[in-house]
Amino acid sequence: MKDKKLRSSTYRDYIVDIISVDKCFFLSIPQIQKEIEKRGLRPNKTTIYREVKTLVEKGVINEVFDNSGIIKYEYSDKKHHHHFICLKCDKVIPLECFNTENLLESFFLPIEKKYNFKIDFNFFDLKGYCSLCMRNL
Repeated sequence: MKDKKLRSSTYRDYIVDIISVDKCFFLSIPQIQKEIEKRGLRPNKTTIYREVKTLVEKGVINEVFDNSGIIKYEYSDKKHHHHFICLKCDKVIPLECFNTENLLESFFLPIEKKYNFKIDFNFFDLKGYCSLCMRNL
């Protein structure tokens, strides 16, 4: 957090630690609060919201919207990327195995030209079914 010019605090440190553990599983505010409580602290919900907001503003963590519209958070240790979002269980999987920017831009370039419209790829996620949910379809 020092490289982001952000002062360290107990809750900030816990939040970053909790979110950075599993980069394929993102947490909502209530889930973050539960994880902090497992460590023996009793944070006020407002404190968690305030700390998460600060971490997002400073670029330490990112917001990710799941299929139900709930905001979840991921650790921001890499450049921008997209996600697969499961329509059944809301699992969010980072899509970082290949250069999605070039793929998306080449795919949508004719559409942008035809409609004279610039697409913002920062908010582009792919929705479908994860391997576990596909077994139960």
